[in-house]
Amino acid sequence: MSRPSRDRHNGPAKITFSVTIHYRAQSLWCAIVIYTRMNEFRNVLQVTVSHMKGRLMHPRIVQGGMGIGVSGWHLARKVSLAGELGTVSGAGIWLVMARRLQDGDQGGHYRRALAEFPDQAMAQSILKRYFLPDGRQGKKYREVPIMRLRLKNGSQQGPLSEHLENLMVTAGFAEVWLAKEGQPGVVAINLLEKIQLSLLPILYGAMIASVDYVLIGAGLPAQIPEALDLLAQHRPARYLITVEGSQSHDQFAATFDPKRFLVAAPLHRPFFFPIISISLVATILDRRKGGRIDGWIIEGPTAGGHNAPPRSKKLGPDGEPEYGPKDEADLAQISALGLPFYLAGSYGGPEQLAKALELGAVGIQVGSIFALSRDAGILPEIRNAVLDQWRGGGVTVRTNPRSSPSGYPFKEVDLAGTVTDDNVVRQLICDIGALRTPYRQDNGLLGYRCPAEPLDDFLTKGGKIEKTGGARCVCNGLFATTGCGQVRPDGSCEPALVTLGTDVRFLHDLDRDYGAEDALDYLRTPVSHPS
Repeated sequence: MSRPSRDRHNGPAKITFSVTIHYRAQSLWCAIVIYTRMNEFRNVLQVTVSHMKGRLMHPRIVQGGMGIGVSGWHLARKVSLAGELGTVSGAGIWLVMARRLQDGDQGGHYRRALAEFPDQAMAQSILKRYFLPDGRQGKKYREVPIMRLRLKNGSQQGPLSEHLENLMVTAGFAEVWLAKEGQPGVVAINLLEKIQLSLLPILYGAMIASVDYVLIGAGLPAQIPEALDLLAQHRPARYLITVEGSQSHDQFAATFDPKRFLVAAPLHRPFFFPIISISLVATILDRRKGGRIDGWIIEGPTAGGHNAPPRSKKLGPDGEPEYGPKDEADLAQISALGLPFYLAGSYGGPEQLAKALELGAVGIQVGSIFALSRDAGILPEIRNAVLDQWRGGGVTVRTNPRSSPSGYPFKEVDLAGTVTDDNVVRQLICDIGALRTPYRQDNGLLGYRCPAEPLDDFLTKGGKIEKTGGARCVCNGLFATTGCGQVRPDGSCEPALVTLGTDVRFLHDLDRDYGAEDALDYLRTPVSHPS
C-alpha cells in the first residue's frame, strides 16, 4: 500500500487556509463598513434627537444677556437653578475677569473656575498677571491690550495676540463654568456680533465649559453656525470681519486655532439662537450654507441695550428713531421656517408670557426685570437711584440713535451723575476699544477708529466728523455701571451709563429688594386671559 504524498495532504489545507483568510478579511471589512455607517447614523440621530428634545424642552423664560457684567455668572446661575435659561453676557468678558481679579477676586470665584481650566499653565499666567490679593487700593486698573489682528506680510487674515486669546478663552470658560458649577440647569452666553474680533475665542472658552446655548445679536451672525461646528471639533476657524472702505477682493478675517489650548475631550455643540428683529433676517440666515440654526429670538425696538436700526432714517420730534409696521417681525413667516422662537422687547410680565405662548412662541426673553434685581451686576447705588427715580415719577429711557460707536440705536436711562447728565464731562479716550470700527487704510492695511475717541485721532484716521456728534464711550460707561470703571489720572472714575428697556411696569408688582427668583415667580404667575 502506498502512502499518500505530502502534496496530496497539504494541497487542501492550503486551499482551506486561503479561503479562511479571504472570508475573514471580507468579514472584517464588512464590520468596519457597518461600524462606520452606524457611527454616521448615530451622529445624525444625535442631532435629530437634539432638535426634538430642544423643541420639546426649551425653557419658557430666557434671561437677557446684558453687558457689560450686568448679566454675570451669579445672575445666570440663579435663573438656571430655577429651571429657566440663565445667560451670561460675553461682551467685554475678558476685561471683566481681568478687573475682577485686580479687585481681589472677592469670594475666590474666578480663581476657583480657573483651577478647573484644562491648561493650568495658561490659567496660572493669567492669575500672575492680573490677580491682586489685596485689590488695587484705589489705583487704576492694569491695562489690557486693545483688540487688533496680528497681520503679517500684508496678509488680511490673522489672530489676536496670544495673550488676548488666552484671556478671552479663559474668561469665556470661567463665566460659564461658574454659572453651571455643580448644577444641572442650562446656561447661555450672549454676544454682540458687532464685536467680531472676540467671537471665536470667547465661544471656544464657553464651549469648553459646556455652554448650552449661544445667543448673538447686533449684527448678522451668518458665520456662527459653521464656526460652532468647527470649534466643537477643535478645528481652526475664521470669521470674516466687516471693514469700512474694503474692496470687492478683500477678505479681512479673524482666525483662531484651538489646538494650543490642550483640550482633548470632544466638545458639546450648543444650540444657536440668533437675535433678530424682522423676518427678512431670519429668511437670510435660514438660507445660508454651513452649520445649523436651532431657533430665533425676535426682539422688538423697546428692548434695552442696542436695537436694530429702523427701516426709516427719519427721527421723531424727540430726536429718537421712528419705528413702524415695516420694523415688525412677521411671525407667520418665521413660524413657517419650522424652528422654535422667543419674543423679546416689552414682554416682561405674566400676561406678556401668556400672549407670547398664544402667538406660537416657546417663551420670552426678558432683560430689564433681571437687570434691576439685586442679583444683577449693576452697582447697588445705581440700582437704588433708578428705583428712586421710578418711585418719584418714572424712569426716562431714550433711544439714542447716535451715542453708540456701533452705529446701532442704543437705549439710555436719563440719570443724574451718569454720562446722560449734561453736567457730567468726561475726557475723550478710547482705551477699551470693543466697539471700534475696522477700516481699510489707503495702503490696504487694517486700521481701527471710534467716533468717541479724541476728535483729532478720529479725523486723522479718515473718520467723518458728522459721526462724532453725540457719540459716547459706551464701553467705559457700561464698565463703570458694574463697578469696573477705570480710574483716570486726576483720581476720578469713569461715569456710568445705564441701559434698560422702555417697559418697566413690572416694578409696580415687585418689592424694592427683589431677586431673580422673585422675578421668575412674578413672570410665571398664572393668568386667565393674556392682554
